[in-house]
Amino acid sequence: METYLLKFSACLFVFWLVYVLLLERQKMHQLKRFYLLGSVILALVIPLLTITYYIEPIVPDFEVAQTFIPIEPIYEVMEEVTPPFWNLEKILWLIYGIGVLVFFGRFVINLFKMFKRIAGHEKVLERSFIYVLLEELRIPHSFFKYIFFNQSKYQTNAIPKEVILHEETHAKQLHSIDIIIIELLQIVFWFHPLVYILKHHIKLNHEFLADQAVLQEGIDTKTYQNILLQFSSNTDEYQLSSAINYSSIKKRFTVMKTQTSKTKIWISSLLLLPIITILYYSFAEKEYVEKDNTDLVQQIKDELDEADKLEMIYVEEASEKLMQEYRDFIETVEKTKLIRGNKYERAYTIYYDLMSNEQRASVKPLPKVPNINLTDINTKRPPVSEFNSWKDPSEYALWLNGESIPNSKLNNLSVTDIVYYSGSFVHKNARSNKFPQSYQYHLYTKVGFEKTYIESDIKKYNALTKQYSIALNNYLQGLKIESSDLQILKARLDRLYKSFTKEELKKHDILSAQPIPSENKEQVKAYIKKIKNMKP
Repeated sequence: METYLLKFSACLFVFWLVYVLLLERQKMHQLKRFYLLGSVILALVIPLLTITYYIEPIVPDFEVAQTFIPIEPIYEVMEEVTPPFWNLEKILWLIYGIGVLVFFGRFVINLFKMFKRIAGHEKVLERSFIYVLLEELRIPHSFFKYIFFNQSKYQTNAIPKEVILHEETHAKQLHSIDIIIIELLQIVFWFHPLVYILKHHIKLNHEFLADQAVLQEGIDTKTYQNILLQFSSNTDEYQLSSAINYSSIKKRFTVMKTQTSKTKIWISSLLLLPIITILYYSFAEKEYVEKDNTDLVQQIKDELDEADKLEMIYVEEASEKLMQEYRDFIETVEKTKLIRGNKYERAYTIYYDLMSNEQRASVKPLPKVPNINLTDINTKRPPVSEFNSWKDPSEYALWLNGESIPNSKLNNLSVTDIVYYSGSFVHKNARSNKFPQSYQYHLYTKVGFEKTYIESDIKKYNALTKQYSIALNNYLQGLKIESSDLQILKARLDRLYKSFTKEELKKHDILSAQPIPSENKEQVKAYIKKIKNMKP
């Protein structure tokens, strides 16, 4: 949200600066009208757009690729830290919500007053316009096709034709649509000064358009200017309507005398294109996608077809050795109340992947542990108040993307740089001389989060594939008496492989694990040759 707001503000500021420096005092009011509305829309949309870059796919090479070696976690019951309900972020959101409600209520009240004014007074149909005759003394103003005049002045023909034409221009050109759009934007961005500035420019340009329409009818400029002074107002009473405003008179008089050539209009229009292009490439999101590689898909199919030609061992149940390993694991957990991550992973594979239904029913069920699948973890940005509290080195030990960092490093980062964090209270007996703090927090940037969490299964699969290739080669060249470890590795690889999408298989060049072959000597020799030529 913070990033979007910054990008929106930057785009809007550039558009506003271009308008003030190049366009405002030029007599190209139709172009300026569409520019002002378009700049608001583009500022809203550009940060939401995505630029996709297609790059050549990278084929991983285990000879040079970094091996992912996960740190073994130990699960235990930790004291949960409950943050205070009210923090700076929640307070700011509360203030924002109150502001939205206030401005929305103001908009609804003004709209209700407008319709009440239309319904409660005499109306006169004049061509495609509807004159609403008011008993109270108000300056002429318009709202869509409704034009409001003082009843007595209208009936005594005391309203100059220039003023009538001015208001009819507002109605004819539907300036109320622009005002409604900017009012709705103001509800959402009530705190943003540039929105108010743009609103002023939009309303002022409406007056330029109406003035231009009057003068094009051959009305004398001096006469018209005197009439404007008589029928102008300096109040903010006409929020949803177009009315002659006194504060803008001087600038309008200046613009009336300005002449702008068609060449200048064309040049100004063409200059807007590179500005929009620069903003688009500067503030749109960037996405890098590997090109489709049809050869890779065919390679995967060929590998699977060749594997199917060999006679394979399909294990339908866990061996007695694996069953005993699982029973020992359960007994250790019940005694120590601790679960070590690497042993849990083996037990998980034995229980869910290798045991038959009958075997699974004969043993105690596998205990649950949190967050086994790292790829299921969603991004989580810290509140500003909590982020600032981490700068205290006496209370917090910090890691960034898996590496220990000094707390002062947060001075070079902002909340928007952190896409995920986790932390916990550290009991006194678990603290060390190096990290004596009461709390430990792990922070991740976008790149670190993707490598640690989103791509964790990819790295795990690559590491397991290498282990499996070495173990399988040793098994085939040995006595082939015990294959328990191979079975566990193969089951883990199969489970991970099934979890990948087609896009992930193609992007990371993931091949399915070769099955454990039979003990036929000829097939074993052929398979050894294949393993040696296979990239893990």
